[in-house]
Amino acid sequence: MTTRGNRAAPWLLAACGYVALTVVFTWPLVVRLSSVLPHDLGDPILATWILWWNAHVTLLTERWWNAPYFWPTRGVMTFSEHLLGVSLLTTPLMRLGVSPVAAYNIAFLVTFPLSALGAHALAFRLTRRHDAGVIAGLIYGFNPYRTAQIAHIQVIWSFLMPFALATLHTYRDDARARWLALLGALVLAQALGNGYYLLYFPLLLGFAILWFFDVRTDLRRVAAIVSSCALALVPTVPVLLGYLRVHRALGFERGIGEIRVFSADLVSLTWTAPEVALWTARSVHTLPEQQLFFGLTAIALVAVTAVLAAKSLPAAPSPWPRVRLVAAILGGVFTGLALVTIVVGPWRIAAFGVTIATLGNFSKPFAIGLTAAAVAVLTGPRFTQAVRRRSVFGFYVFAAIALFILAMGPDPAVRQTTFFYKGPYAWLMLLPGFNAARAPARLGMLIALCVSAAAALGFARFVDRLPKPFARVAALLVVAGVLADSWIRGLMLQPVPDRVQAVERLTTDAPVIEVPLGNVESDLAAMYRSMYHRHPVVNGYGGYAPAHYPLLQFAFKTPREYGVAAFAGIGAATTVVVDERTADGAAWATLVARVPGATEIAHEAGRRVFAVPGAPVPSEELTGSRLPIKAVVTNTVPMDLARLTDGDRTTGWGSRALQRGDEVVTIDLGATRRVDGVTMTLGQFIRDFPRVLAIDTSADGLEWTTRPTSASLALAIAAARRAPREAPMPFRLGGVLARYIRLRQLGQDPYEGWAFAELAVYGN
Repeated sequence: MTTRGNRAAPWLLAACGYVALTVVFTWPLVVRLSSVLPHDLGDPILATWILWWNAHVTLLTERWWNAPYFWPTRGVMTFSEHLLGVSLLTTPLMRLGVSPVAAYNIAFLVTFPLSALGAHALAFRLTRRHDAGVIAGLIYGFNPYRTAQIAHIQVIWSFLMPFALATLHTYRDDARARWLALLGALVLAQALGNGYYLLYFPLLLGFAILWFFDVRTDLRRVAAIVSSCALALVPTVPVLLGYLRVHRALGFERGIGEIRVFSADLVSLTWTAPEVALWTARSVHTLPEQQLFFGLTAIALVAVTAVLAAKSLPAAPSPWPRVRLVAAILGGVFTGLALVTIVVGPWRIAAFGVTIATLGNFSKPFAIGLTAAAVAVLTGPRFTQAVRRRSVFGFYVFAAIALFILAMGPDPAVRQTTFFYKGPYAWLMLLPGFNAARAPARLGMLIALCVSAAAALGFARFVDRLPKPFARVAALLVVAGVLADSWIRGLMLQPVPDRVQAVERLTTDAPVIEVPLGNVESDLAAMYRSMYHRHPVVNGYGGYAPAHYPLLQFAFKTPREYGVAAFAGIGAATTVVVDERTADGAAWATLVARVPGATEIAHEAGRRVFAVPGAPVPSEELTGSRLPIKAVVTNTVPMDLARLTDGDRTTGWGSRALQRGDEVVTIDLGATRRVDGVTMTLGQFIRDFPRVLAIDTSADGLEWTTRPTSASLALAIAAARRAPREAPMPFRLGGVLARYIRLRQLGQDPYEGWAFAELAVYGN
């Protein structure tokens, strides 16, 4: 008789093995939990800060949303992942006295054995074999894609998905309500850990429901599953609404170009992280999201099993022979047209001066051809038999393929050349949320889960035919292959940034600016130190940045007077910490000391700390009404006046050349008017503000008077803080009489031109 202890022993042994492997895999992190962070000091510091903030502030309150970095921007918690699911572990640890870094590292470490146990549980549920479970656990818990993502704790926090799938399979066989409750809880917990999984995991669950349940006969159970998951996700609604509110107010959008960059490439399956020892040669200088190599052993095991399974199916006619025939013909025709276009280039067919057919790019016909070929496969006997038999192996194979197609984003490409016009992910982007997901390639973890389950099923099919001793040898060989594919040369561990005791002793509430500002390393170090000095910081880092931050990056890029002008845009009194050990540190210290009223208050370990008084923020109010503009003339690119008065922040005028210092824009009001000022709205052209702007007025266009104006950088920073979407820069002219207003850009910039979205004149 099998006792409960005997049933638990394999699980305890597997758990201990996964924990031991994690310690070896990440050594020596386990003995340096409080002093280092794995891989780099980028996203791990950001995640550490967010977890610290979650542990010390009441969640979802106004204070929580307005996290104190990127000061004084509000709603900063929506700029990145909130990590509330990870905080379920790290908040109790920090409340017990564990340091934020140690809490992060503990959360990082547990993702490996828990992910392995989750895949093990799913595979055991499918095969009733612990050796198959071990293979799945090793593939999912330690695969090369996970190594590529070790800097992103929200991505590797993925262990709840296999448990959820195992629960779904259990509910299919044992339709008790407790499994629905457990499924909902797991889906919610996983969604709180990673916003991508909130969007992407329901796709996999949806595939599973459609595959394993007959909607016609199991409608009640299908409705119960969908309802339980939907109800479970209700607590995420306030979080999603908070993100939506802030992103709309700040004009945050993911451009299609950015989504393309973070999509998988067709050859991504062969790319891996440089840390993977056996496959370093397949490491390419690309984004971690695109390093989708899951290990040769796992892929080979799935591929061999798929071929054998397809051959073992009895011959049968296609259930839709006509559909399949038409699809095959269309696939051949349009694929042929695509190949012709590749060979001869764009072409057209015309008769009697009338164009009959034209083709300029191979991707459109190729997309039609591939889609038709896919229809031919999906209506073929093998696929339809797999669906009718509810093949578990077939599901995980086809799900992995479908998810990889989606991971290639809206415009699937091979080596950055688009070959498929408007891929399936483009359809998903029509749904709420998907157009804001920057990285479709993060579907990679779901693909790894499907591969691990399919590999376990394939292994079980193979060893079931072998005598027991040979089965054990086969298991050892497969385990060795999986570990060889996944093994890393050594986890990089980075010492955490040092602290500044002088700032920690300050009792003022002034926000802190750390110079240099604007590069990832220094900004994240500033955020790290803020966990200890508890002052808001002007520095910041995240998936988004406030509109004014590119202007601060420009101001503090190199020591120059622009940096002094930036303080006027900030307005409030600040504590400025200058690191003299950097290349321009001494020059920055000299420059900050020249800010009117600045005083040095400390000098510690190569850092000088200054108290800089607040400066009056340039006024944004212009009196009078908006005056009609008769014409606008430039000495560079002609200006379309309609585009400057249409209220669209994405259209406008640009010089189309770098700022040289000789650009002129002249406004003709058509008659002499009393002019209070000019508003130049930057809109999406925030980086293209005029570096130095002089404004002249004239009644006749012959005699000009130069009017005093505030520094354009200070105005731009203040405008972007006040109205982030539009960033209107007001230049007060004090009620002068003028018909002509001349804007002269006198600055130079080696990287940006001069551009703006709207132009308006106010007066009477």
